[in-house]
Amino acid sequence: MIRLSNLLDQDHVVRRALGGSLRAGDVRRFFAEVMVAAMNADGHVDQRELAVLERIMDEHELFCALPPHVTAQLRRSAVDAFEFNPDIHARVPVIARNLLSRSHRLFAMAMACEVVAADNDVAASELAYLSSLREGLMLGEREYAALVDAAGKGCTMAAAERLSRTIVRLIGPLIDVCMVRNLLARSHTDSGLVSIISNLPDMAMHRHGIAEQLARVPGDVASWSVSATLARAAGALPTPADRYWLSVFSLAVDHVRGATGQRAPHFGQTLGYALAVDRRAMTRAVDHARAIARRIVGD
Repeated sequence: MIRLSNLLDQDHVVRRALGGSLRAGDVRRFFAEVMVAAMNADGHVDQRELAVLERIMDEHELFCALPPHVTAQLRRSAVDAFEFNPDIHARVPVIARNLLSRSHRLFAMAMACEVVAADNDVAASELAYLSSLREGLMLGEREYAALVDAAGKGCTMAAAERLSRTIVRLIGPLIDVCMVRNLLARSHTDSGLVSIISNLPDMAMHRHGIAEQLARVPGDVASWSVSATLARAAGALPTPADRYWLSVFSLAVDHVRGATGQRAPHFGQTLGYALAVDRRAMTRAVDHARAIARRIVGD
């Protein structure tokens, strides 16, 4: 067994010098924490699991540009979080609140899967952690299965990258929902919509496609049926995870546009019902959307 303290540089002078070199909300803190939790999910740390963590932090583009002392700080903060609260399931909501983008969540899940698979002996407690993490990150069962399968082949990062690109399937339904929102607000303008959607997590690289999709919206939007349009959006995204993300992005656009008053919560209820997103998931979607909107407006 490897003690957690042995993962770290014992030089306290170095540790003090590292303080403040990373922002509190840097997503890499939570990637490191996910891996440390995965290593400890079965009650002990295996050398092969540690080797996977070190390889990812040495080679993956998310980490490899960091100076060694910053990488050490990431590991220290992850271990500190675990030692402060060894209940790895209790930390999942905190991790989810700090990983707002779908791609970041996919990469976090991929890292956890690869660490767990490293010792070729997956314990029930490790599977329970992965399941808890999947649910907390609101990832689909197919996405999870693909990452677990890729972990057995040592290619989870490539699988996460492929899955992250499937976000494009949300663009059309998202624009339709935004048009419906305009109808409900008695406004028929799409002014600024391309910019807002492009600022959503994972969408920046698809700005051209967003503009093209919006340009194809028919001119008779005022005659659209709200229920029929929302039903079409739901039908285009059959998985609960995709409908969750559509809800998040739609509500984030609403918040960025400054929707207030009675119509704002009413729209969320209408959306949740039409997309068959249950109340618990919709509550999380609302919080998730607000956090995204705060980051966009703040930026």
